[in-house]
Amino acid sequence: MNSGQPGVADFVLATDLSEETIVDNLRVRFDADVVYTFIGSVIVAINPYKPLNIYKPSDITRYRGSNMFELPPHIYSVAEAAYKSLLSHTRDQCVLITGESGAGKTEASKILLGYVAGSGAGAAVRERLVAASPCLEAFGNATTIRNDNSSRFGKYMELEFDFRGTPVGGRITSYLLEKSRVTQHSQNERSFHVFYQLLAGAPDSQLSSLGLQRNPSHYAYLRGATGNSAHDAAEHASVKAAFEHVGVDSDTVARWMDVVAAVLHLGNVRFDSVGEVDDSAGAVERTEVVGELELTGTAELLGLGMEALEKVLTTRSVFDSAKKDRIVVPLNPVQAAQTRDALAKTLYGRLFSHVVASLNACISAQAGKTPFSVLGVLDIFGFEVMEHNGFEQLCINYCNEKLQQLFIELTLKAEQVEYEKEGIEWTEIPYFNNETICELIEAKPLGLIALLDEESKMVGTPTATSLLRKFDIHLSNHPHYESRSKQSRFKSSANLTGSSSNLLERASSSNALERAGSSTALAAKRMLTHNEFMLKHFAADVVYETAGFLETNRDELHQDVAAAMGRSSHAVVKKLFAVVERDPDAKGKRTDGETLASQFKKSLAGLVQNLMKKNPHYIRCVKPNGNKEPGVFDWEIVRHQCRYLGLRESILVRRAGFCYRAPFAKFLSRYKMLGPDRSSTEAGTWPNQAPGHSARDGLIQVLEESGVHPDEYRLGKTKVFLRHPNTLVRLEANRMQCTEALATLLKAVWKGKRVRQRYLLQSKGIVAIQARVRTRQAVARLAKARHAAKTIQRHVRGYLARRSYRTLRRRLPKFAAMVIQHVWRRHAGRTYLLATSTAIRTASPHWRAIIWPAPPPRSAVARTTLQTCVKKSWTKRYRDTLAPERKTALLWKTAALDGFGRKRGAVEAAMGREFGKDRFGLADGIVKSKSVADPLLLAFPGTKHHRSNPSKTVSRTIALTTTTLHLLDAKGTSSTSIRLSDLTALSISDAEDGILVVHCPGSKGSKEKGDWIVGCGDCGTSVELASRIMVLSKEAGTSLEVNVGPRLSAKFADGHTMVLLFSTITAPPALPSASRSPQSSPVSPMIRKSKGDTWTVISVNSGPSSIRASG
Repeated sequence: MNSGQPGVADFVLATDLSEETIVDNLRVRFDADVVYTFIGSVIVAINPYKPLNIYKPSDITRYRGSNMFELPPHIYSVAEAAYKSLLSHTRDQCVLITGESGAGKTEASKILLGYVAGSGAGAAVRERLVAASPCLEAFGNATTIRNDNSSRFGKYMELEFDFRGTPVGGRITSYLLEKSRVTQHSQNERSFHVFYQLLAGAPDSQLSSLGLQRNPSHYAYLRGATGNSAHDAAEHASVKAAFEHVGVDSDTVARWMDVVAAVLHLGNVRFDSVGEVDDSAGAVERTEVVGELELTGTAELLGLGMEALEKVLTTRSVFDSAKKDRIVVPLNPVQAAQTRDALAKTLYGRLFSHVVASLNACISAQAGKTPFSVLGVLDIFGFEVMEHNGFEQLCINYCNEKLQQLFIELTLKAEQVEYEKEGIEWTEIPYFNNETICELIEAKPLGLIALLDEESKMVGTPTATSLLRKFDIHLSNHPHYESRSKQSRFKSSANLTGSSSNLLERASSSNALERAGSSTALAAKRMLTHNEFMLKHFAADVVYETAGFLETNRDELHQDVAAAMGRSSHAVVKKLFAVVERDPDAKGKRTDGETLASQFKKSLAGLVQNLMKKNPHYIRCVKPNGNKEPGVFDWEIVRHQCRYLGLRESILVRRAGFCYRAPFAKFLSRYKMLGPDRSSTEAGTWPNQAPGHSARDGLIQVLEESGVHPDEYRLGKTKVFLRHPNTLVRLEANRMQCTEALATLLKAVWKGKRVRQRYLLQSKGIVAIQARVRTRQAVARLAKARHAAKTIQRHVRGYLARRSYRTLRRRLPKFAAMVIQHVWRRHAGRTYLLATSTAIRTASPHWRAIIWPAPPPRSAVARTTLQTCVKKSWTKRYRDTLAPERKTALLWKTAALDGFGRKRGAVEAAMGREFGKDRFGLADGIVKSKSVADPLLLAFPGTKHHRSNPSKTVSRTIALTTTTLHLLDAKGTSSTSIRLSDLTALSISDAEDGILVVHCPGSKGSKEKGDWIVGCGDCGTSVELASRIMVLSKEAGTSLEVNVGPRLSAKFADGHTMVLLFSTITAPPALPSASRSPQSSPVSPMIRKSKGDTWTVISVNSGPSSIRASG
């Protein structure tokens, strides 16, 4: 252990064990910010009231895997010891954290949980377990005069691990929530944290929907307390994040906040008397709600109607045994307020239980992950002495009495009893046993709880006075009970003054053992009132006020109110009161006979029984002062806590006793590998002890082989006791070395076995592969032999056939072979012609569907000639079936193909359409206008380009007749025309612009002097027009020149020549395509001047994304 810390790190090693040296050692270490001290395996922790830099990840790594006394005292030492024992001994562990309120128990439990849950894998489970603590603190903790984060309930959390030590889940058990704090709390104290966190941290939209204001003083249940709104807002955000980590969705938390807000609104509901109503028993005071705003908000949040809520708060139904029916009785304002407070406490109490159940559902072990071992952490409320002590303080202090008794049983008493039982020499160490106080509270039938339950179930109207009278009758002779009646019998104690006893007054008493033996020596410092009694606990004398004991113990909510809550439309509220059912014969009282005190006593007994089954570890928390001030060490307060916690007695027992004990068989089973091997001696212990030898003899050999001196251990009747921790550490280190060597050996054997298995498997595979290869090789050899045999046979047969042929040729006539060949050829040709005839007859009308038979040898020319004849015949037959218009259209297309060939892509586009004169529906209008005298062959909309500026266009209808090409204006009159006989040439670009240059220089009948530049709308239409003009020229016996290229020229009568350069760009997705349908209006390409009389024509197509410049 590191000795660099001030003072003594382990009280067992201290030279002087007086009360003053114990407190002084704590002070010295506290002044140096060293807050942890050992008492053997017990940790004494002092609350520093400030953050310390001793919980870093590096500190966790440092303590991980260390032995208990290897490093300085720390809460991590206890956590690591518990976790190690969990894994090595496969026994459930528990850590008991005890101390007064404000001693730091809650923080200690969170630090311990964070360390233990962080061991090994299971990060998701770890986060949920750690995040559950702030969720519980929000709903179950409050600010008191002694502690800013005081637990107002008891919490026992079990962490569940699998066999590898990985956390797989957890379970939380809560004990006795202080529900009375919902409706009332002392001055300078606060209610539960969740109320203030909701008001300070919730967004404005949520507060508006809940009808809340941010000022806590607006709510009656929160008045009289101050707080830090910024801190509460930050805590609200962290609690929301914690719920998300645990796995509770935000909608569920929002529904819980509805109930929390309803409790706040309920506290603002006020009642007033509005007169009296006549009843069979006389005049009864009637009550109504003052101001309906808060009542309406409460009813909406609880999912009830306002009238229904008002009814259950201001009236009560009572069973009339005479009429065998229930009657409604109005309540006075005081009774209505009591009903309101009872509803608020019940709502919050059941909500808290519901939150705990929801958290358990989230952190419990998932399906398929069965817990192997458990580590429990007990963080229970500390001993309390308040200004006004009631039922809750009695239960809290009773719980601390039971835990102190458990500590005494498991450490002081049990250890000394065990030494005596095992026959170990031992000097008796006196200590104060609080068993008599526990019997005073829980004994039957005359214990305090039994008497309280009896009075709570008494027929009639029991009161606090009758309860105290019953206590005086049955408990006045007990040395730890005091009341006004008992004090009156001791007149010598009349000189009593002051206020309620507290921890400082208890600390000023002479000696805890002396005080336990006298009833008069423990008299209170003042005369008790007629509604008070005092119990002399192990920690302090506490005065309890009997007012409210009976009501709180009954923990009852009138059945009318509970039934109304059960009919709520709010899912959470309905679930909280789902078990309530209306009993028509009920008298309006509880249907179960178990009181709150009995429930708490039973659950506490179950907790103690559960802890007794586990291996315990202890953290004794001490608060340095009563004002929560960092750096302040109050000697008297610390000395008093050391006295009633029994630290000196624990030190004496640990110092004089043995740190480890185990049964002979269990010790030998764990350390048998440290003894001699049976291969060297028959009495050896490894690998197993030989029959006929006792476990006692075996463990002696183990200790001797390990070099343990006889003074370091004692042998009892059934157990071995080790005196010093170093001895156990040495044994564990030797065992670890042996287990590592055994593990290495086992791994070697296992790896060898796996290698052998892998070798055998590979050998088997290799043999199988070899067998397959040999089979394939044999099959290949067989195939080769067969092929060779067949080759030989073929050659032999050929030789025999040739020899036979030569023989026959010598014997047959000279020309017989030629005759046979001639006959065979005629037969083959006749067969081929018959097959061809059949194929032609059975084929479809389309000649390309003919399946030609295979021709005879050396008849390819005949086959080609025959196919040509058939195609010509079928072609003529097809032409004969065509109508004249169809034939003309085909000749038209043929002319287009002959004139333009495959040089222009527009030809393919033109071939896909049907050539005709009236595709655009213009023929009828032109004929009716009588502007065209000759028969109309083709008409379509187009444009005419200006000869000086071709970018300027005029819309025209282009009409072609048998003799003339017309350009018609919008009225249908011929504005310009040219005879076909005057045309000299046609020029078309190789782009997709649809521009046609008609060459007609010096034509006499034309108004335009020079060539025409016309736009046909698209390239296909320009090809169609040009090919039709070519057909007409051919029919007229003239030859017309056709030019196709990227550079065209036009000559005009005024003598100048215009050059057009054509290029094409690809249209992006956002631009319209350059192509258009036949019915669309002409789209002119972009024309811009380059230089001089040269113009660039840019057309747009939808082809690949590239710009092609022509010329």
